[in-house]
Amino acid sequence: SAPLRLRSLGPFLRYYRRTVRLTVNLIEELKPDLVHLNTSVLVPAALGAKQTGTPVVWHVREPVGSNAIPRRWLIGRIQSLSDHIVTTSRYVARDYFGPKPVTVIHNALDNNHFRPGGEETRTRMRAELDLPDNAPVIGIIGAVQAMKGHYFLVEAATRVVKIFPDVRFLVVAGGVGEDYSRTAKGS
Repeated sequence: SAPLRLRSLGPFLRYYRRTVRLTVNLIEELKPDLVHLNTSVLVPAALGAKQTGTPVVWHVREPVGSNAIPRRWLIGRIQSLSDHIVTTSRYVARDYFGPKPVTVIHNALDNNHFRPGGEETRTRMRAELDLPDNAPVIGIIGAVQAMKGHYFLVEAATRVVKIFPDVRFLVVAGGVGEDYSRTAKGS
């Protein structure tokens, strides 16, 4: 989770109120039967939906951060503003309890699309990535962010290479934004 800074409170409040107002306007124009929110940070949109009486199904895909005050606030808003909560794992669902229904729907995977191609594909991929044929490979997939565990992988790698010097580590991710250098280690 991002560190809290007093200077970010003003822009947060300005955009918060504006987003609530724009959401109300959009819902009044479109008149949907329900609003589906697809990440935990959409509290202003949920508030706008509730102000119009439109039911909210909140799809929470990520665990809430570890900072106690914003964590309690966000979990409380999700529970109070949603009519139904959908999470992608039991780990994420553990934060939501009470009278609102919570459903776990794991992310789908098309096995036909992602089926490993056997030895030929393995050999080709290792050649493309310049990986020795018998070297163990450990990887992490995801946006490079402290909360995704990249720091843990780097720390573990320094220990693992002492035991398995042939091991290779892969990071599969998009570009790293400037803010990454300011992420708090272990947050």
